[in-house]
Amino acid sequence: MNIMQLLQSGRTSEALTILTRHLSAKPDDVLALALYSRVMASHGQQNEAIAALNKIIALDPQSGNAYFGLAEMARARGDYAEAERCYKQTVELSPTDAIAPYHLGLTCAMIGRSTDARTAYQQALARNPVFVEAWVNLGNLDFAAEDYTAARKCYEKALEIEPQRAEALEALALLEQRIKMQEEQPSDARTQE
Repeated sequence: MNIMQLLQSGRTSEALTILTRHLSAKPDDVLALALYSRVMASHGQQNEAIAALNKIIALDPQSGNAYFGLAEMARARGDYAEAERCYKQTVELSPTDAIAPYHLGLTCAMIGRSTDARTAYQQALARNPVFVEAWVNLGNLDFAAEDYTAARKCYEKALEIEPQRAEALEALALLEQRIKMQEEQPSDARTQE
């Protein structure tokens, strides 16, 4: 049974024993280090996971996947500056990948930098025009900025790609409700805002 089969069958400690033994013999095996990092991260052993990813980067400075792993762990622990740095490195190293700019957008939105989030979502969509989550999140930024026309276009684009996407359906319903409420407000109340 190989390591992946052991992991899939829940026999993590056996897989980890084999993986550790393998890395003792071949400490520069990038694929084994990546797998080791995933196993360690999934078991809350962040320091070991980070060390393995940093070793991958030392061996292969062009490893976008290693930077992405570091970014994910940094974001999970609330280190948004480090997450942003690593996502940007991933975006640069993986020019066709849409996931990294999307996650960069999530991080920027999380810390209130909507202009940067917008740019990142647009980059994700340039790389993958049918990335539904990016369309929805771009629409959410437009909705928050009260650009309802742009928000509607984003939600409708998401629904064009995936007609039953719950987030897009809910967002579009909220958008229509907001527009209706504004239309029902007396015009003097709107000008006072």
